[in-house]
Amino acid sequence: MPNEESVCNLPCKLWWLIFKHMSPVDLAVFSRCSKMFHELGTCFKQEMYTVERALGKFLSDVEMGDYQDLQAETGLLVAGPGVLGFFNHNDDLRDYDTFCDLQQCGIVGTWYISHGFEFEPSGIQLCYFANDLARTLDVQRSQNHVLAISIDEDIRDYVHDNVVAVWTFKRGCGMVRLLATDGIPLKGLLSVHSS
Repeated sequence: MPNEESVCNLPCKLWWLIFKHMSPVDLAVFSRCSKMFHELGTCFKQEMYTVERALGKFLSDVEMGDYQDLQAETGLLVAGPGVLGFFNHNDDLRDYDTFCDLQQCGIVGTWYISHGFEFEPSGIQLCYFANDLARTLDVQRSQNHVLAISIDEDIRDYVHDNVVAVWTFKRGCGMVRLLATDGIPLKGLLSVHSS
């Protein structure tokens, strides 16, 4: 059985390889075992769990601050395989789902296009993002959003998926989907990514 002194002498690169195979929960538990493990785990988390690492697959360092400002301005949330890859240390995952209220999608889509992302319409979408957004806004305004539920029905039987449109933008080998929500973006994120 190794003693504490031999464990302390393991090179940092080896610790990082060990930590990369741990889930965030396992890393948190491991970090509580001793002061040394806490310091190693904290150092690893500070290096590995950064915005730059999470978004660096589809944004340059220069764009990172602007993107965070965009998130703050529009309530944009980021999820999808790219974020999962961030947590399980799989740097090959480059697809992101971004969620925001339909009323803010024009700002977000325009930001993507102005930063070199190309709008890739699906078969039923118009060729230009601005035109398809305008069509989607018109359709959404004309729909009645009242859901009638009789008193004897259980509200828990209804799942509300508030995603009303999805637009795809590509740049290089990465893809970003902009999912428009009718209301709170977190509600859309949870309805799409909770399975």
